[in-house]
Amino acid sequence: MKDPPEGSGGNGADPAPEPVAGPAGEATPGPTPEATSEALAAGAQGAQAALPLFYKDPQPLHTARHAGKGLKKPVDYRFAAAAHAVVLHAQEFRLAAAHYPIVFAAEASSMPLAVLGFRDGENLFVDASGAWAEGTYIPAYVRRYPFAT
Repeated sequence: MKDPPEGSGGNGADPAPEPVAGPAGEATPGPTPEATSEALAAGAQGAQAALPLFYKDPQPLHTARHAGKGLKKPVDYRFAAAAHAVVLHAQEFRLAAAHYPIVFAAEASSMPLAVLGFRDGENLFVDASGAWAEGTYIPAYVRRYPFAT
């Protein structure tokens, strides 16, 4: 078995940035994870209202910065307590329709939404302790948190 090339991440180090074609076909290094994080942070500050539902400070995962971190299955849904509607995927319609009204946004995208409450900031399916109503379907958008695509 041969050793991985230097900078490929085989020794625990971060891989080198992927080259990006520059002017006249010259290879230039791609952005570093730090530059990507800084750009994301700067963009988030300028467009706070444009962040997806539930997300306040999204950051890309970085092997050195997040080494040793893990993920536990969320049992506290308080982050969704003020969401009166969440996005649905077509594959969820059958399961979600048994528990929530499904509506389509009036925007040009006509995005399907599960209605969780009657008023803005109201989610009738999350109680004060952060538990989702037992026996009801939890939409994928809520289950995937804290990850974004």
